Amino acid sequence: DFGCVKRFTREQARYKMTIGVPCVRGDALGTWQACVDNGMLCASDPVTPEEALDYWRGYMDLLWVESTSAFTPELAAAWIERNFSPRGPSANFLRYSTMAPAYTLLGRIELGTVALVAQLHAWIDWQSIGAEYVLGTPPVTRMGELDYAFFADVG
Repeated sequence: DFGCVKRFTREQARYKMTIGVPCVRGDALGTWQACVDNGMLCASDPVTPEEALDYWRGYMDLLWVESTSAFTPELAAAWIERNFSPRGPSANFLRYSTMAPAYTLLGRIELGTVALVAQLHAWIDWQSIGAEYVLGTPPVTRMGELDYAFFADVG
């Protein structure tokens, strides 16, 4: 992926956070509405609020697991299958979900990151990353502080 670069505006980078907050709260209707508000779903699509919540809960489950072992290629494969398989538990959500052109490379970025972390068998404090990313808790690392500073003035 050398040369494959995409710079997101703060607003573009925040879109997942607007979905993440109601998701973490278990708010199915709020998660569904955030998907509609972000142009990911149309209100007329036959996707229930529960399906939207289930998709995002599965998608973001890495951010809430306790880091008691290394993140392996097997765990990465299971996560990818669960969240991207056209025949998996998220099939109906995936069938109707869309993304704005600005986010075309986002899936590639996420899949590449997950694959790299898995190949390294890395131990990652997923919970603190999730809390910082979705809930806005204070950062615990220098990288987190830099990320926080980037988003600090986004309301």
